[in-house]
Parts: sequence; structure tokens; C-alpha cells
Amino acid sequence: MNEFKELRLKLADLLPQRHVKPIYFEMLEKPSSLTPEQFYLTYIEKCQLYLGIFGEEDSIPTQKEYKEAVVAGLQRWVFIKESNKRGQQISALINLAEQEVVREKFTTNDDLLAKIDERIQNYLSQSTKEYIELKKHRTQEFLVDYRRNFLEPLLEQVQLVRNQLQNRQSLRYSDYWTHNEPSTLPIRP
Repeated sequence: MNEFKELRLKLADLLPQRHVKPIYFEMLEKPSSLTPEQFYLTYIEKCQLYLGIFGEEDSIPTQKEYKEAVVAGLQRWVFIKESNKRGQQISALINLAEQEVVREKFTTNDDLLAKIDERIQNYLSQSTKEYIELKKHRTQEFLVDYRRNFLEPLLEQVQLVRNQLQNRQSLRYSDYWTHNEPSTLPIRP
């Protein structure tokens, strides 16, 4: 938290510009009924994406948050600050993350901001494409269902009427349409 405090605030400004709602520890209002740990563990359940920034300092909350993201099945993006000096706990977390997710290294805050911005734009672009494909698929399903359940039976009835007209058979309204029973709802004066 302290290691990337300035960076976290810049991200909090950048993400909404990309239509992404960030949830971060600094959002925790003081006083709050939630402890800091309850806050980040509760809110991670409401997220779709975990964005982890791992540096040099050990952080038990970061470890817990990452593990909760794994349990929640979130897509995880991990960015690792290039460094030769790390705490033992953060080194273990980085080793774990390197086995599980795609991660990127960064050197400066500006480098990281540019990488996150690019990733978000690519992610949103892909999500938009997937959404459009889903809408196309659903539209096609609707049209198939509409044709099968409405148009084809209607065309069959029209064809039946045509055939009877051609054969000069007497037509009766009840042959084609079912009579609706009168409404039993009370009528108000």
C-alpha cells in the first residue's frame, strides 16, 4: 500500500476514464463498520478483474487479496516491479503468481500506467466484440424461433385458405382461428 500509494491514486483516476470502476483500499470510509481486511475481502467478490501490483515490500493483505481472487475465480492481471531486492513474502507471492497467470514486468510508474491502459483498452475491445457476437447469436436464435413458432404456422394457415379458395370450398372462420372465451373480469361502472 505505501510502496505504490501515488500510483494507486493515479490508477483510480485513469480507470474511470476507461469505463472501469476501481475498487481500492483508499475507498474505505473512515469510520467504517468494516475492518480493512473485511473491506478488501468483501469487495473482491463483487469484482470481475483482479489487478495486482507487486513490488519489493512484503504485504500480508496483498497475499490474502490475491488468494481470495483465485478462490473467486477472477481473471487476474499481475504487474511486477523489476527489482533485485524483495521481501520473502512478496517473493513467494510472485513465484505463485508466475505459475498461475500472465504477468508483466515494469520499471517506472509511467511504464506501468501505460501497460495497464493498453491492457484495459484491449480487454474492453475484446469484451465488446464478444458482446456483439453474443447479440448476433441471440438475434439469430430469436429469428429461428420466431419463424418456427409464428411464421410457419401462419403460412400454413394462409396456404390452407388458398387451397380452399381454389377448390371453392365454403370457408368458416372457426376452421382457422380459435374462439376466445369472453373475459370473466368484473366490469366497473
